[in-house]
Parts: sequence; structure tokens; C-alpha cells
Amino acid sequence: MFLLVLLSLLVFANPGLQAQTSPPVDEIINQLQTRYNTTQDIQANFTQIATLKSVGQKQKQKSEGVVYFKKPGKMRWEYAPPSEQLLVSDGETLWLYLPENEQVMVEKVQSAYSSRTPINFLAGGGKLKEDFNIRVVPDMEGYPPNTYHLELIPKTTQPDFSKLVLSVDPNTYLVVHTSVYDLYGNVTDVYFTDMRTNTHIPEEKFRFQIPKGVEVLQQK
Repeated sequence: MFLLVLLSLLVFANPGLQAQTSPPVDEIINQLQTRYNTTQDIQANFTQIATLKSVGQKQKQKSEGVVYFKKPGKMRWEYAPPSEQLLVSDGETLWLYLPENEQVMVEKVQSAYSSRTPINFLAGGGKLKEDFNIRVVPDMEGYPPNTYHLELIPKTTQPDFSKLVLSVDPNTYLVVHTSVYDLYGNVTDVYFTDMRTNTHIPEEKFRFQIPKGVEVLQQK
């Protein structure tokens, strides 16, 4: 379930240049890294579409909600009904609350993702050029138009994903869409809208009190 942690980066799309007129990849990466280095917190609406491969066909699962990020390593994903769930991290512990199942899954952040996972970049602990081989790719179906698309291949094999594509707004150098490709051919797209940055999100957003009576599952 904590693969959900890997599905992010950020946020608000505006019209801009087409991919074929993209500047060199190093320039895009440097601008992107600088933008996130100076961003302390982010709030956005998100739409998540998971394309799952099954025998002879593909299935799509869609969910929506609100996400909050705050350095260092804090986040809160609020999934709206009918896919209601809550994923919270205070930077040290992750809680995944499934109200319908009356369960809470608990895991330490350091075991949930490595320093080379996409979420670590958002938390301010990752350097894109150090962790990934990166190239600019053309527009593809499902990618937002008028954005730069960066394909990131991890330099060391990762257990949870094979590659990541980031769609970057050329005006703000914020990530407006991310695609995560796992080792089994499944793809999860996350689209971010209505982003607000550096709004001093309160610390209470990143704390979780386990409800009474629910089953607690410690993840290893």
C-alpha cells in the first residue's frame, strides 16, 4: 500500500512552449531543482489514474483528493469517497488509514522509500541529476500538452518503480503531472491543480491519531 508514497511531485499547469522547443535538459533540471529548493510547503488538488495490467487487458482506477507537502519529508494525502483513505507522514512515520476496512497501516519512513525515490526530491533530500539518468521526451497520450516532459531512469535498480516521467510547467518550473512505471507494466499518473506554495501549512496536518478500535498493521 505504501507504493502510494511514490506517486507524487507537483502541480499547476499553464500554457507554455511545446516539447520540441524545450531548452537543454540540464537547464530544465536546474530550474526545476531551484524551484523546489525554495519551496517550503505545497497544497494542491490531485487526480490519480492507475492503469493496471491484467490478463489480456488493462484496467483503469481513478481517485481524487487534496494533498499537502511540507519540508522535511512531511505529507498528507486525503482521498475523497468512494476511494476514501488517508496517508499521513510526519517525516519519521507513515500512517495509511483505510476507514472502510477499519485498519491503519504503520511504517517507518526510512523503510518505506529510499533516498532515490521521487518523494524524497519533494521533501528536499534528493538531487535529480545524482539519482537519475534524465532525458527530454516528446508529448505522449496522457501527458499534459505545452509542458516539458522529463524521463527519469534510476541509476540504481529500485524495487518499486522502473522509471518516472515528470511534466514541467515551462512558466513556473513546477511539476504538473507525474507518471510512475512499475516493474510489472502498471502505470500511475497523478495530475496536480490549484496549487498553493509557501502558505505555512500547520504542523497539525502531518500528525495522525490512530482511532480507537481499528486494527493496526505494522509494516516491515
